[in-house]
Amino acid sequence: MTDLVDKANADNELIVAVQTRNIQRMHERQAHQASAEFCELCACSIPDERRHAVPGVRLCVVCQSQQERLYR
Repeated sequence: MTDLVDKANADNELIVAVQTRNIQRMHERQAHQASAEFCELCACSIPDERRHAVPGVRLCVVCQSQQERLYR
């Protein structure tokens, strides 16, 4: 039984590591892109403060929050 639990824990650690690296790569790619002036989902204006604070931003705060809740 312990071996099964250890294997499951190791699998979970690997999944988390892969997901973390994928998120880091996504952020690195976004940092090299120009920030959008308008949200890609709702077309609302993205404030200059957000565009400068988050390089490569594509979504407004509301849509970004909704996306994060969906993919948790």
